[in-house]
Amino acid sequence: MSSLRTDGFAAMLSHIADLARKQATVADAARVACTLSGRISEPAGRGALRRPERAVLDFLERHDAVLEDSAIGWSLWLSDTGRLKIGPSVAGDGAPTDHLIGSARLPTSTPVTRRAAERLWQREEEAERAEFAQISAELAVEPRSAVQQRLDLICHAVVHMAPVRIYVGDRVYSNLGSGSNLPGKSLEPGAPSSVLTALERLPVARWDVKDAVFVCCAAALIRSGSPVRLEEFNGYQLTPAALEEWLRERIRSYGAEPGVPTGGILARLDTLVGHCAARRSEAVKDGVQFYRRIQGVTLHKEERALVPPISPADIPARVAVFMRTEFGLRPCDGEAALREALGAMAPDLLRPAGCPRFGTRFEALLHALLEAIAEDTGSDVAMARGPRSLAGLDGSMPPERVLKLATNENYCCVVPSRAFRTRFAGDCESLVKALSAYSARMRYNTWHYLPDGLGLGGHRPGRDDWFFAPIAPDITTWSDQHHTGHVMFGVRYAIRVPIGVVFGGAYRPGLYDVRLMRAGEPPFTIEQLRAGIAVSRVLRAIHEVIALHPHRVDAFDNAWFRRVHG
Repeated sequence: MSSLRTDGFAAMLSHIADLARKQATVADAARVACTLSGRISEPAGRGALRRPERAVLDFLERHDAVLEDSAIGWSLWLSDTGRLKIGPSVAGDGAPTDHLIGSARLPTSTPVTRRAAERLWQREEEAERAEFAQISAELAVEPRSAVQQRLDLICHAVVHMAPVRIYVGDRVYSNLGSGSNLPGKSLEPGAPSSVLTALERLPVARWDVKDAVFVCCAAALIRSGSPVRLEEFNGYQLTPAALEEWLRERIRSYGAEPGVPTGGILARLDTLVGHCAARRSEAVKDGVQFYRRIQGVTLHKEERALVPPISPADIPARVAVFMRTEFGLRPCDGEAALREALGAMAPDLLRPAGCPRFGTRFEALLHALLEAIAEDTGSDVAMARGPRSLAGLDGSMPPERVLKLATNENYCCVVPSRAFRTRFAGDCESLVKALSAYSARMRYNTWHYLPDGLGLGGHRPGRDDWFFAPIAPDITTWSDQHHTGHVMFGVRYAIRVPIGVVFGGAYRPGLYDVRLMRAGEPPFTIEQLRAGIAVSRVLRAIHEVIALHPHRVDAFDNAWFRRVHG
């Protein structure tokens, strides 16, 4: 798949380090490295710097330090996780996997000396140590049961969520890949190489202070809204001061004032966390539509609110034509009218489609809707996933059987745009391979989310290899860096809108979704995200009405893609 495959994260870092080395000044080199050559914002890149690193970088920039091809003195590296590192070093001090950028030299005309930078470094490093030591001391006097609750909370979250990569000082906490030190895909809970396993066996007084900082701050972050909150510090330093400021900002974004909490660090965090979680819950009840911006390079995820609320005006042109043609409705007719129309035509939607590509009219309808949204948004591909059959998922099937359903009991309808098909220039085999790969991954995602979506995550005997069902839409940039499938098949920009539905008397979050994907420029816009959300509401109505009738989706497996696109 040479037409879609990207170079991946390691190759990208090597290229960026080369670009940084070519800069004349420390300021320019640091800007290239910390923004990953413009892929992330400068504040985001500097969010990964330790306190002394930030202070010294600011010092070097203010005094116009130049960049030299050397590892002696104040050196700059780009780490294998994509973090700019600065330190007073001698040759060989960088980690073996770091990319050395160069060292700083102050101009001879500058009235300050290297010693001034060293004093600044020492002062800020001592302040960082003091902050870490204080929270460690506060944790050490907590009852062991409370400490264990924090460890259990973190373990449960990181096992059932997407990758995390968080910094505390010079330490990395991650469940991503071979360097994992947290449970997840690479490490089982209780694995000897998990930092959480080691901490369970030691009194807090014997913990590394950075571990104490991580445990306190990570647990607080998880309690502030949802378990996946931890991803909002991916690529950043998770320190008490940074978390306090983040919580204050979040509370203000929910329309409240954080106040002035008192007491030690843990007490202040607890107060802010409770306030933050309560205000967010109130915002959700008030109908605020949250979404997340995802930066695939650093895995950072940022919660934002959509203003104004989604309305029928967000339904794009081709989808509006589709609604008029299929349902005799205009977008402004509203969801109640849509459901009434669907209710009348539901039995007909489940009859044979009358064409060889689809088994039922519903399958044809879903494909046509995705084709419209793909063209409306300039997507390469539009996708929609879900269970092939809802039989038994309403609670009538024993949980043990539900949890044993295979990935092929789910479907993903993948519809390429005309432009994406043209890109393959008649190479049908490669087109089928790409579409089948997208579909297979999304079928796996439904399987991954199903236990949580059906409320069976804690059932025993059960499955532990599930993820929290998604509830908020997201818009992603540079997602073709870490995930092997995304690298192979060029998933660079994406929109995902989870679709929760009510059936069997309960709400089932994330059971379906709609996704848009681009393999190249430009990134998706907020207007296109809004369009995706508006279309997801049409799909939600379709799914909920169809759920009232026994049906099964048999299309959209690998054989179907070969037959239709081969």
